[in-house]
Amino acid sequence: MILPSPESRRRRGRTPALGAIVLAAFSLFLTGNDRSQLDANGPRVTKGNFRSTLVLTGTLESLQSEQFIVPLVESWRVQIKWMVKEGESVKPGDPVVRFDTANLASDIETTQDSLRNKREENVQKEADDKHQRFELDVEVRKAENDNRQKEIDAAIPPGIESKLEYERKQLEKKRSDFSLESARTNRIVKLAESESQIKTLEIEVQDLEAKLDRLKNNLSALTLTTKTAGAVLYAVDDWSGRKVQVGDTVTSTFKVAQIPDMSSLEVQAWISETHIQHIKVGDSVDLSLDAYPDRHYRGVIREISKSAEALRRWGRSHYFKVQVKMEKIDLEIMKPGMSVKCEVQDARYDDVLLVPLEMTLFDGQSFWIRPARGEPLKLKALGFNEFLLAAGAGENPAVKAGMALAPVGVLKETPETKADETKK
Repeated sequence: MILPSPESRRRRGRTPALGAIVLAAFSLFLTGNDRSQLDANGPRVTKGNFRSTLVLTGTLESLQSEQFIVPLVESWRVQIKWMVKEGESVKPGDPVVRFDTANLASDIETTQDSLRNKREENVQKEADDKHQRFELDVEVRKAENDNRQKEIDAAIPPGIESKLEYERKQLEKKRSDFSLESARTNRIVKLAESESQIKTLEIEVQDLEAKLDRLKNNLSALTLTTKTAGAVLYAVDDWSGRKVQVGDTVTSTFKVAQIPDMSSLEVQAWISETHIQHIKVGDSVDLSLDAYPDRHYRGVIREISKSAEALRRWGRSHYFKVQVKMEKIDLEIMKPGMSVKCEVQDARYDDVLLVPLEMTLFDGQSFWIRPARGEPLKLKALGFNEFLLAAGAGENPAVKAGMALAPVGVLKETPETKADETKK
């Protein structure tokens, strides 16, 4: 078997958090022995039957729920200004969460001003285009009229006028042709430039209109309303382990609350990677709520995650998620988020040595005991709980039932302890 680390032993006395965490501990079921026998005539090794149970803690979670997610906004971060009181029942259409809209309202106002100015600029540009078009048309007509006149003058055959006059009129005709071509080209260029500016302004107006619509939709999205009826539960931050509160600044796509479907309640537990080999799908589980320890329920392991996850708020250890389906859901007392103690039956050992745990010493690798008259002995343990440690008689020939025990104290360096130290 895999023995727990010193860290797991230190965690044994801690109170479980709402987020499920494995308690690396074992429960003991004895036949023909009880604790009174351990205290009779001082601490001694006894014999009895041993059945260990792997104890996990989990929480009640709903498989189906309406979740309230921070919407995508321009800044990606918003502050929670109001939330309905946790546990309060709501009906479809009721607001559940409202986020701070101050920055968004300012952006909407700025965008509206920009859009108004851009529309005015576009209107002015269209008016300028009409006026420019008229002036350019006038220039082209003037050039055309002048060109026609010059063409008539240049059409007089040579000989009627002097050669000098004839050549002068031919030169003026060519200049008129060039002026007409320049007027027409200038009109095309100026109109194309004006049309380009107008189209650019129209695109900018459309972009601002789309941005304004998006901002208005974001403003509406900053109030989350429910589509189903039920009780609201706040989400738990994975890093800090605390519930989301009014005033928190959260990022887009972060879950802030949910309305669980009570008919889909299951137990979600976590087991460390060092103990995953002790459980399997289909194992029977005894369940009890921390708030109601006298009430017991039955369950079965429905699923064990294929990969371990590093839960940041619990340190660097990795844990596997365990889903436990309950045979009965008690809606009168069961609420999502309640802590649940899960006991999974492990191997049973008959007629084994039982040692008071307080008379052992764990050096990080092995358990040690000290006979009342003798040197420390290393045990090959089968399991333990907060009171007793179980060991096989065949694997520990030097330990006998009825052996009186003394505190182990400080281990002296021996070949055995030195080998253990080298392994560390």
